Amino acid sequence: MVKWGRGSNRRSGAIWWFVLTLCGALMIVGTKNFRLTKAYETLQSYNVLIERTAGSSRLAYLEMKGANERLTSKVNDLQTKYGGGGAGGGGGVPVKDEVPAVVRQLKKANGAILEKVQPMKDELISLSRTLLPLLFGEGPYILTVVVELPGSKGKEENIVFKLEPDLMPYTTLFFLRQVDAGLWAGTSVIRAASHVIQADPRPNMAAFKQAGMTSVAFQEYNPEFPHKKHTIGLAGRPGGPDFYVSMIDNTKNHGPGGQGNYDLPAEADPAFGTVIAGHDVLERIHKLPTKEGNFKMLIEFVTIKDITLNK
Repeated sequence: MVKWGRGSNRRSGAIWWFVLTLCGALMIVGTKNFRLTKAYETLQSYNVLIERTAGSSRLAYLEMKGANERLTSKVNDLQTKYGGGGAGGGGGVPVKDEVPAVVRQLKKANGAILEKVQPMKDELISLSRTLLPLLFGEGPYILTVVVELPGSKGKEENIVFKLEPDLMPYTTLFFLRQVDAGLWAGTSVIRAASHVIQADPRPNMAAFKQAGMTSVAFQEYNPEFPHKKHTIGLAGRPGGPDFYVSMIDNTKNHGPGGQGNYDLPAEADPAFGTVIAGHDVLERIHKLPTKEGNFKMLIEFVTIKDITLNK
């Protein structure tokens, strides 16, 4: 018969404590591995979908461009046929009756093409909501932008961003992946126009291209988060990699229909965050001397030393 003494109880308790600790550690590791596996699988699906959506967006753009060109040609033909008061028109239908039909045809064609792309955009937004907590935690997502102004003799100053994952999940994920890859370290603020301050990848554009993170697959926009003063937006079509901080209310200028110089003027720039600290630094950048011309490129660029996610 085995007698359990006090020492045996201690050893038994120690063994059980070790076993429980080991089981707990294995459960934690298992949970982390599961999360990482899920994140990897979701990211793979996300990357495939981005390629499909980007391809579909390009195809839709080409289809819409072709439809526009064909219908524009038809309108020109009608104007030629019925121009000059309609003399010599051969008794055809007056242009005022035919042009609205052409416009309706154009709108119908464009709407049908956009409907093909919308489900992929919706799926990208859904996948982004899944990936954000898996890759970057639950948030909020606060970023510190470390900058060095010209003539500051190496003095570093901070601007702080707060991103909007609930309203703009796809663009938030796009920007966080750039930040996580360290792509913005050593880049520049290149522009100080009256309405925006703009950051640019130079001189590191090659790194953005190599990482496949130069631009978004589509122009995400949420009317609940317009381009108010001190919001952050993506520049260009497709948007990125340049981003800007609005120095005035750009809701009309950069919202839907505000950028008429692009091929799809109804689109908007994505607005995806807000400057919550460092406004004084922004104001000093905004007052830096610029070159001649409408673009207002800075004579000396501001260096972006790094952008990091606050843990």
